[in-house]
Amino acid sequence: MKKQILRSILLLVILAMVASLIPFNSVEAANPTSPKFTLSSAEGTAGSTVTVEVKLNEDTVFEDLTLAVDYDSTKLAVESEDDVILGDNVSDLFGGKSIARAGRVEFQAIDANGEDTFTIKAGKVLTINFKILEGAQGTQALSLKYDTTYTELTTSTIKVIVPITGITLNKTAVELNKGEKETLSATISPENTTENKTITWTSSDNGVATVTDGVITAVGTGTATITATVGDKSANCTVTVKSPMTGIELSQTQVSLVKGQTKTLELKYIPEDTTDSKNVTWQSSDSSVVTVENGVLKALKAGNAKITATVGNYTAEANVTVIEYPLEGIALLADKYEISINETTKIKVITNPENTTDELNLKFISSNEKVAIVDENGVVTGISAGNASITVIANEEYSASVTITVTPEMIEENDPNTEETPETPGDVTGGNNEEEQPTENENTGNEETPAEENTQEETTSVLPKTADIAIGTVLVVMVIAAGVAIFAFKKHKKLNK
Repeated sequence: MKKQILRSILLLVILAMVASLIPFNSVEAANPTSPKFTLSSAEGTAGSTVTVEVKLNEDTVFEDLTLAVDYDSTKLAVESEDDVILGDNVSDLFGGKSIARAGRVEFQAIDANGEDTFTIKAGKVLTINFKILEGAQGTQALSLKYDTTYTELTTSTIKVIVPITGITLNKTAVELNKGEKETLSATISPENTTENKTITWTSSDNGVATVTDGVITAVGTGTATITATVGDKSANCTVTVKSPMTGIELSQTQVSLVKGQTKTLELKYIPEDTTDSKNVTWQSSDSSVVTVENGVLKALKAGNAKITATVGNYTAEANVTVIEYPLEGIALLADKYEISINETTKIKVITNPENTTDELNLKFISSNEKVAIVDENGVVTGISAGNASITVIANEEYSASVTITVTPEMIEENDPNTEETPETPGDVTGGNNEEEQPTENENTGNEETPAEENTQEETTSVLPKTADIAIGTVLVVMVIAAGVAIFAFKKHKKLNK
């Protein structure tokens, strides 16, 4: 009997164990312990509103669903239930949503048909709008919790961005000498910005100044703008590069000049691209020997002088020697000239030495201006036949003379190479060309050809001038003879007394 009871109890246990393995409905099989949800992250500035999404990664069967998102209510806020938005996949399963508790947004889903289970398809379940409160900084944590036990499924964050509001440089203007360096420092505002703080440095003219990580190098004279840029903010510094003067030089330090000569001294600045004032002052130690104006020397007389150029605190000097060749005499190119009446010639004067440095002052004098005259330039003009002496006086000290012989004007003779047809009586009177026969009265027995008539005319045209000369000569002789006779008569008279 006892054995029978034991066998019955053992059978019941086995049946119970088997029964426990057989599912009675789908609820137990469809009650997952770990649904797969994700919670998105966001970032924004203080005062802005950001959006966070709760998504179901795969289709899932639920008996019921309770979701909660926890946050720090001192840094974040969900201002109204309208900021909690249901996804399309749960819109018909809405059981309730609440933001009544600070720091938590809660959502419950139930089957509207009263079924014990329901299926939610993968997709966006909730969208929550969070406002980042003023003063919030850093990263704010979010926690997605599940079921009434509020088991944490996953977390995410809202990053509070602190934007860059400006950048400043420690200097806005810098003056450098060529070759010098200067380091600029930049300050980004605010200090706790969460944006990228990498600064980009640029120069408006790398030929004037370059910049690397804020270190400026002065390359050449001029002005350049150094710019520091971070994000969309920038700051500038104006750089002026100068080249200070270290000295000056003259193109020559020893100069030889001849009296009356000029020469220009060139001034060189060291360095050539100096930005210092280039105003120069010129001075001669003896302006009676040599003068200087804007670097141009003018030699006045024999001697020595020192020329000084001054620029700022720098000077350069040149020694000048002036030599001269005084006039020692003059000569004329010819000792006599022969010209005709109204003809001109120029007297050429030769100085001794030829390269004299004296200023030449010439005076020309004619001994007989009835025969020849001379102007201040030494141009002689024949007036009448005869001889005259032209004397040249140089600088009231030296003189030389030349004889001028003036001959009568010459009558141009017919060119023997030119054939001329003798004029006929008809040509002279303007009648016909028929030759007129001479009458008996016109013929003297000595017929003359037209050529012979022309010869007589030419001879006759010369005679009056020759006769004038002869008559003049006779008159001069007569005057002299009369004078001698009178002198002899008076002397004879005195002797008789």
